[in-house]
Amino acid sequence: AKKNSQRKRLWVYTSAQSGPGMEILSWEFRPYRGFKHMHKTRINRPLMSVGLWALLLTAPAWGQVSSKLLVYGQNIGVPTWTTSGTPQANFDLFAFDPQTRIMYEADRANHAIVAIDTRFNSVTGVIPMPNVTPPNGVLVAPPLHKLVVTDSQVSVFVWDLNAPESQPDQYVIPGITAGTDALDYDPFNETIYVINGTKPYFLTGISLALGTVTTQLALPGSPELMRFNTYDGLFYQVITDGDNANKGEGVVAYDPVANKIVATYSTAPNCVPHGIDIDPVSD
Repeated sequence: AKKNSQRKRLWVYTSAQSGPGMEILSWEFRPYRGFKHMHKTRINRPLMSVGLWALLLTAPAWGQVSSKLLVYGQNIGVPTWTTSGTPQANFDLFAFDPQTRIMYEADRANHAIVAIDTRFNSVTGVIPMPNVTPPNGVLVAPPLHKLVVTDSQVSVFVWDLNAPESQPDQYVIPGITAGTDALDYDPFNETIYVINGTKPYFLTGISLALGTVTTQLALPGSPELMRFNTYDGLFYQVITDGDNANKGEGVVAYDPVANKIVATYSTAPNCVPHGIDIDPVSD
């Protein structure tokens, strides 16, 4: 893939969906919305060598994973964790840093963030929470190399992973009493969006570029996880509506530029959502 910065276009070269040759897919970049698919052109020339095609043909079909490929590796010991009692294992969200291949885990038992080296399957360190609270959400913002953590109270802490010895920045969420929880990142605006699980419920934006809280929107019910869609530039926020017998259960689409909900998708009846993910390729 390559990007033309002057024309703000992105080209991706890929194999054709049928027959020999390849296809060129092009996108046009829209500020705050990402790349929008614009054009597809087919070129009748080989893309891969025969050897590579043979390798692909011998692999499992897309979407089919053989149980023989899933092999138990090992348990990764975490300091002070036990299987019962006060130090019993208690954790929440994970976040992966593709630059260092470190997995960060919200460790409620230790009131800390555990760093796991996925190359060696071992704990490499523990980052104590500055206010000694059990963390909920953990996220890595790759372009800025920041580690963002919610403290289950009223704050969000941001560590600079390029300067691991430095103290984190603290952002206090206005208008809430507790419950900072799930979060996701808008790479176009370099802004973290955080929900709180204690009434009143808000979706709050924190600009990592500006170092300040920039936006806040009241949510229609108790929230859970969210995902940012790089295809349309919207956040998709799960709503459980637990205070109202889940009558408003579903997903809302939030526009971070307009700071408003632009669509609502009901999952009623009897389907209370909690987790969510988005395939940005197929949208």
